[in-house]
Amino acid sequence: MKRSVAWKALVGMLLLLPVPLAGFGCGGKDKTSTPGDGEAPTVVAFSLADSATGIGLVTPITVTFSGDMDEASVVTGAIVLEGRPAGGHVRYDALTRSATFTPDTLYLPETWQRLSVSGATDLDGNAVLPAQLRFRTGPLDCVHLADPHEPNEEIAAAAWLEAGGVYRSLTVCEQEIDTYAFTLADPADITAATTVRHAHADAAGYAGWQIHFMNANRQYYATLGTSAVPGEHTYHYSFLPGTYYLEIFSSYGVDPGEFVLYDLELRVGEPCEDDAYEDNDFPHEASLIAPGVHTGLRGCHVDADYYRVAVRAGETLALTVDATVPAGAWAHRRVELAVPGASTVTYSGSENPVAVQAIAARDGEAVVCVRFWVDGVAYSMEVQVTASP
Repeated sequence: MKRSVAWKALVGMLLLLPVPLAGFGCGGKDKTSTPGDGEAPTVVAFSLADSATGIGLVTPITVTFSGDMDEASVVTGAIVLEGRPAGGHVRYDALTRSATFTPDTLYLPETWQRLSVSGATDLDGNAVLPAQLRFRTGPLDCVHLADPHEPNEEIAAAAWLEAGGVYRSLTVCEQEIDTYAFTLADPADITAATTVRHAHADAAGYAGWQIHFMNANRQYYATLGTSAVPGEHTYHYSFLPGTYYLEIFSSYGVDPGEFVLYDLELRVGEPCEDDAYEDNDFPHEASLIAPGVHTGLRGCHVDADYYRVAVRAGETLALTVDATVPAGAWAHRRVELAVPGASTVTYSGSENPVAVQAIAARDGEAVVCVRFWVDGVAYSMEVQVTASP
C-alpha cells in the first residue's frame, strides 16, 4: 500500500540537515580542524533537533564531530540509546567526521528517547565531551514504520544500494513492496540475504516472504517465496554487468498494521560460468540457432536460457537436452518447447537426457527454454526439424 501524505511530511523531517548544538559558532571560533593533543573533540551536530517529536520508529541518527575520530572508539559503545540492552549499529564516515546510529529494533512508540555520546576519542586519544539528544517517537503505524529508503515501491523510485553493502532495520508494512536497485561493473553472483527480525505470526503460521530479482521492465530473473520466519533467508543469481532490481515484500498473512522488520545484505560472489549465447534470459532475448547439435552450453542457478528456431507449418521440431550436473547437486531441470500455433510442451523433472517435440501449425519461430536449479551445469542440445509425412 502507498504511504500517506503524512509519511511524506515525516520523510522531510528525517532528511533535515545536521542540527548544530546550542551555542556552537555563536561568538566563538568554529572548531572545524582536528583537535590537537589535549583538546577534547565535541559533538557539533545531530541530524535531529533536540526534543523533536513524531520521529519514525527506525530512524537513523547521525552525529557529527568537531574533528577526526578514532573509528574503533566510535563504533564500539560510544553512541548508546539509553534504556536499551543493545544500542544498535554504528557506522563512522571519516570524510564527514560523522557517525550514523541505526537502531537494531524499533524504538518504543510514543516514548521519549535519549541518545548519549561519550567515550569516543579522536586520533590523538582525546575523549569527546559527552553529549545527549532527546526525541519523542511517533505511534506504531505504517507512517512511522517507514525506513529511510521509502518511498520505494516502484522501479522508478527504487532505492539504490551498493553490492556488498549491509542495510539494517528495514521495514515492509502491510502490503507494501520494497524495491531496490544495484549496478555491477563486472559479472558477479549476488546473494540477497535477508535477516527477518520481526514478522507477524498467527495460527496459520508466519506471513509470506518474497525475494525477487528483476530487470528494468519488472521481468523476473529469479523468485523466492517462503515464510517470514525470524532468521536468515537468502536467494542468489549470477549477473552480467549492468543495472538490476530487487523487490522484497510480505505476500500474505499480514493483517492491517502488521509489519516485517529485516536487515538486508547484498553479498558478492564469483559468477557462474556461462556460455556465449548470454544474455538470453527472457523470450525477447532468445538466441537464434539452426538445427543441429549445439555443445558447450552452460546452465546456472535458476537462469533461463532461451533459444529460437525457424520452422514452417507442418514441420516437427524435436529437441533433446543432455546435461551433466555437478556431483551431489539437485538434478532438476525444466525444458519448454513452444512452436507456432500449438500448445507449449513442458518437461519438469530429473531425467536425462530430456526429449520433447511438437508440430508447428504455421510458419514462424519456435521458442525453447532450458532452466536448471544449480550452478555449474554443462549441457548440449540437439535440434531436429523435419517435414511431416
